[in-house]
Amino acid sequence: MSHEERLRIARDRRGGSLPRCRVGLFFRRMLASLRSHYGLLAVVTVFVLLATADNLLVPPFEGADEHRHYAYVRHLAQGRGLPIQNIPVTDLESYGPFQEASQPPLYYALAALVTAWIPGADNVDAALHPNPNFAFPAPVYWPDNKNFWLHSPDVGVMDAGFLLASHIARAISTCMGVVAVVSAYGLGLFCFDGDKPLAACSAAWVAFNPEFVFVSGMVSNDSTAAGIAALVLWVTAMWLVRGPSPGRAIAWGVTLGLAALTKVSLLTIFPVCVVGFWLGVRRERPGWVVGYAAWIVGLALLVAGWWYAHGAALYGDPLSISQHLQAVWARQHPRAFSEQLLKVWHTEHTYWAGFGWGGVQRPDWLGWLVVWWERLGFLGVALYVWRSWRALGRRKWLVMLLTVWLLVCLAAMLWWMRVMKGGLGRLMFPAAGSIGVLLVMGWRGWLPSRWRHIGLGAMTAGLLAFAVAAPLAFIRPAFARPPQLRPAQLATLRESPPVIFGGAARLLAVEVNPEPAYPGGWTWVKVCWESLARLEKDYEVFVHFVGPSDNLVAVRHTHTGLGRFPTSTWQPGDAFCDTVRLKVEKWAPAPAVYDVEVGLYDRERGERLEARNRAGDLIAPVYMGRVKVWAAERLIVVPPHPTNYILGDQIALLGYDVEPAEVQAGEAFMLTLYWRAERKPDADYVAFVHLVDEGGNLVAQVDGPPQRGVYPTSWWAEGDEVVDVRQVVLSTGAREGIHWLVVGLYRWETMERLPVYAGDGTRVPDAAIRLTRVHVVQ
Repeated sequence: MSHEERLRIARDRRGGSLPRCRVGLFFRRMLASLRSHYGLLAVVTVFVLLATADNLLVPPFEGADEHRHYAYVRHLAQGRGLPIQNIPVTDLESYGPFQEASQPPLYYALAALVTAWIPGADNVDAALHPNPNFAFPAPVYWPDNKNFWLHSPDVGVMDAGFLLASHIARAISTCMGVVAVVSAYGLGLFCFDGDKPLAACSAAWVAFNPEFVFVSGMVSNDSTAAGIAALVLWVTAMWLVRGPSPGRAIAWGVTLGLAALTKVSLLTIFPVCVVGFWLGVRRERPGWVVGYAAWIVGLALLVAGWWYAHGAALYGDPLSISQHLQAVWARQHPRAFSEQLLKVWHTEHTYWAGFGWGGVQRPDWLGWLVVWWERLGFLGVALYVWRSWRALGRRKWLVMLLTVWLLVCLAAMLWWMRVMKGGLGRLMFPAAGSIGVLLVMGWRGWLPSRWRHIGLGAMTAGLLAFAVAAPLAFIRPAFARPPQLRPAQLATLRESPPVIFGGAARLLAVEVNPEPAYPGGWTWVKVCWESLARLEKDYEVFVHFVGPSDNLVAVRHTHTGLGRFPTSTWQPGDAFCDTVRLKVEKWAPAPAVYDVEVGLYDRERGERLEARNRAGDLIAPVYMGRVKVWAAERLIVVPPHPTNYILGDQIALLGYDVEPAEVQAGEAFMLTLYWRAERKPDADYVAFVHLVDEGGNLVAQVDGPPQRGVYPTSWWAEGDEVVDVRQVVLSTGAREGIHWLVVGLYRWETMERLPVYAGDGTRVPDAAIRLTRVHVVQ
C-alpha cells in the first residue's frame, strides 16, 4: 500500500483532513493534561485573582519605584530606543526611568509591546503629586501616609489612557508571576518524583506569598525575574533527572539568555547552571558535551549578548553596576558585615509582606509567625535529605542546586544591601521557586507520614488566608480614603461650636487620647472635618502640643485623610475623622498639661488658613483641648523639711525648702513646696505664698497655680507628687526682723480657701499654714 493510500485511509477514519485532526488531537491531549494537574490550575487561578485585586485596588505608582518602571516602558513604547541612566539620581519624585534605565529590557519590552497602541498613556501628571509626609514613622500596619503620591479619585478622559496602560503593564507582571508559579510546580514534580499534591503545594507556597502577589500586580520587573529564574531551574531539573538532549540544550540556552535580559542579578544563576550541566553530562561523550555547551552558550549570547555589549559601549561597564553605585542612595562607606547580618530579619519579614514602598506590612505577631514557620521549614530540608538520601537518586543533585541557588541569592542580596541603602525581601524573588520547593521539602521532613498531606494542606490554607486578607486588611486601608461619617454621627458632632477654616472646612470635633502621654512616647488626637465648599489647594493639617511659653513639645503635619484624602479632592458634604499620631519630644517637661492646637496651612507659602467661629470672628490660635504628659517614672520626693498637712482632704503638703533663710530687703529667696495628691483634686487651685511680719502685715506675696500652671491641680492623679518652685521678692522697704512664710490653696473663682488640717486632725486657723521663719536684714 502506498503512502498516499495510508494517508487517505487515516483521513477517512478521522472524518477529515489529517492536519486538522492532528491539531485537534494536540488540543485534546493538552486539555487532558491540564485536567490531570487540577491542583496547579486552582493555584494559578487564585493567584491571578489575587494579583488582579492588587492591580485594581492600589493607586498608580504605589509599588516601589513603579513610576520609574513605567517611564522605562513608555520610553520604549514611544520608539525612543533604550533609555540612558542619568548620574546621579537626585530627585525620587521626578518622572523618568533614571536608575532603572540600566536594567535589562525584557519586562519593559513586553509591557511596551502591549501598551504602545494606547492613546494618552503618557498623561501621568494626574498621578504625580508627591506626598511630602510619606513614610511617617507610624506602625507598619497603621494606615498613615503610606502613599508616596497624593491621588485624586476623579479620573478624566485625559487620564484614562494612562490608567489603562498602567493596569495592562501590571497585568504583564501577573503573567510573569504565573510563569514562576508553574515553574515551581514543575520543579516540585521533579523533586517529589511526580507527586502532584506536593508539587501543587510548592506552587501554592510561591503563589500565596502576599508580597509576591502584590509585586506581581505592579509595574515591576521583579516577578519577571522570579518567573525566568524558576523557568531556568525547571529546565535544569529536566537536564539532571531526564538527562541531556538537544531540545533541552536549546531550551536551556534560550532561558538563560532571557534571564540575562531580565536582571543583571540573574547572571549569578549561570555558575549554578554550570554545575548542573556538568552533573548531567559527566557520563556523556566529549563530543556531545562540547556540542551541548556550544548550543547553550551560543543561544544565551545570541539572546542577551547584545545588551551587555550595549552597556560596555555606553557606560564602560557591561553589567552597568557602576551606574547604581554612583547614585545618591549608594553608601559612601559600605556597611560592616556584622551590621549587615542584623538587617537580615527585616528582609525575612518583607519577603512575605512589604507592600507599597515597603512601609505597608502586617502586625508583628503575624510577621514573626510566618518567619519562624519559614525558618523551621528550611531546617527540615536537612532532615528530609538525610531520611531520603538513597531514594532521591539523581534528584539529590537537584535539591543541592536549589539550595545553592538560594544561598547565592542571599549572598548577592547581602552584598547589594552592603553598598546600597535599602533592601527589601523582593530582592530574593529570583529564588522564589527554590524557596517554595525547599519549604515543602522541609516540612515534609518534619511531619509524620500519616499527617503529611493534612499538615501541608493546613499550612497552605493558612498562607492562602494570609494572601486573601492582605489586600483587604492591610493594602486597601493604606490607600483608601477614610470612611464617611454616618448621618447620626455627623448630627451629634454638629452640636458642638464649629470652627470654620477659609470658609470651606469645618472643624467638627477634636478628641484627645484620655491616657497620659510620656516624653519620647506616642499618643493620638482624633480630628473630624466637614467640607462646606471646594478647596483648590491641598492644605495640610497641623496638630501641636503647646506649653505655657509657647514651646512646642509635639508637632505633626499631614495632609488630611492621613495623606489619602487631600483637601483639593473634597466634595461639599464630605465628613470624616483622622486619628493623628504624634510623638512627644524627649525633652518635654513633665508632668505637665499642654494645649492642643489644630489648624490648616499652605505648605508652599507657609501661611495658615484663617479660622472663624460661628459669628464670623477670627480665632487665633485654635486650641481644641488639652493633653497630659506624665514623667516616664513617677516622681518620689524627699523634702528637706517635712511637714504633715492635708488641704481639703485632697492635697497634702509634704514639706518645703527655703534658700536662703536670711535675705536682705529688695532681694529674693527661693521657696520649694512639695505637694502630693491624696485623691484626684476636683478643681484648679491656686497656691498663695505670703511673707508676713510679726504683726501679720503682708511684706511679700506670690500667688499662682503650682508649677506656674504647667500642671494644674485638676489634672493631678492620686499619688502624684509635685515639686513647686517659687521666687519670693522682698520690697526695698521691708523691715528688718523675723518674718513668717504662710501658704495655702484657694479656688480662683470664689477665692475660697481649702481647709487645712494638721497631722493630729486639728484644723488650722484661716486655712493658712505658718510654714517657717525668714530673717530679713537691711
